[in-house]
Amino acid sequence: RRVLTDVIQGGHRMVEVFQDTTKKTVLDCNIIGDKAVIEKIMQDTTKGFIEKVTREELQYFLNLCDATEPKKDKSSWKSLFEDLRKKLQSLFIFPGTKWCGTGDAAKNYDDLAKHRGTDMCCRAHDNSDDNIPALQTKHGITNRNLYTMTNCKDDSQFYNCLLNDGSPSSVAVGKLFFDVLRTECFAYTYPKKCVKKNPIYIPLLSPKCKKYELDTSAPKEWQTFPPSNFIQEYNDRKRNQRSQARLTTAENDPEAKTKYAGV
Repeated sequence: RRVLTDVIQGGHRMVEVFQDTTKKTVLDCNIIGDKAVIEKIMQDTTKGFIEKVTREELQYFLNLCDATEPKKDKSSWKSLFEDLRKKLQSLFIFPGTKWCGTGDAAKNYDDLAKHRGTDMCCRAHDNSDDNIPALQTKHGITNRNLYTMTNCKDDSQFYNCLLNDGSPSSVAVGKLFFDVLRTECFAYTYPKKCVKKNPIYIPLLSPKCKKYELDTSAPKEWQTFPPSNFIQEYNDRKRNQRSQARLTTAENDPEAKTKYAGV
């Protein structure tokens, strides 16, 4: 295992590479693309363990990682981030992308990985004009996460982009971002008020409120909003598509029409 970063050379990427030294092949990789997160990791890691390399040297290893299929079973090797895995797992660049995760691992704006549709959604979201970086304050809102918080308009576009792409990678990224991390967005609008509480409220796992409404009688203010349930909407869309497909088939096929009518 080798852990390398180009932060010291003005870069913003770190890669943990698991190699088969006998065959000189890459088995798996973990990639982080946010300078602030990398600097925090370096502070908490034994000095000398992380190799400091140039951007070109790091890009060589990133290219090797791009050509490697991610492994589902990682039990045979231990990550440097094992003790922080639950916290850091969401910060890794998602396999098969360069823009999905904290920061990015791209060489430039046009650099996309094999999951292009997913990567394009993440790239657009990463380039939002109005966001709050990790552990910083803006609009009177403090982002206590280790990843960026984005305005609700851009989060909504990201949400719909992933849904419309509908690929397995987009669904996985959407589930992680909106359902697992439950990343909030922020907006300048009327104060929200809860009109329906969540009957099954579990701290840190589910929201207290199930439905909000905006109080238009009060002045607008900056505030945060919880995300919608991504997987639920994805499944609803799939069901609607199947129902529509059955109706279309029934309209065009007399035999199918009697079948779906229960005749």
